[in-house]
Amino acid sequence: MTTKSDSKKYWWLFLGALILVIIFLFCLFKKNNSTLASLNQKPFNRYKINYHLPLHPRPLTINDTGMIQYWMTFDYLNKIFNLPTNYLQTTLGINDRRYPVITISHYSRENHLGLDILVLQIKAAIVNYLSTPKP
Repeated sequence: MTTKSDSKKYWWLFLGALILVIIFLFCLFKKNNSTLASLNQKPFNRYKINYHLPLHPRPLTINDTGMIQYWMTFDYLNKIFNLPTNYLQTTLGINDRRYPVITISHYSRENHLGLDILVLQIKAAIVNYLSTPKP
């Protein structure tokens, strides 16, 4: 038979364990949240990853086309290379309704295009635009 003091002791043990679980869950949530923040991403936002990345202080040039990566979206490329919004869409014949917020890799996968070939086509289109004299 349990006494009143034993019952009180179990109550305090239960309360202590509950507090530890709450602290553990809070720390786990905080760690996951800070990990997402360090990646400059919002959860469940795979198409707009680039909006939280810092833009370069100046538009990039022909010499910088080697920086193009598969995770970049067409919108990000338009911004960092200072391209007109629909330039890549028109030049590459992109009909995807998610343009310009679709990533290069996602577009390549959905349209059964070779990723390396698509990146080379994008680089060529950007070089062509940047090398054409502007009025």
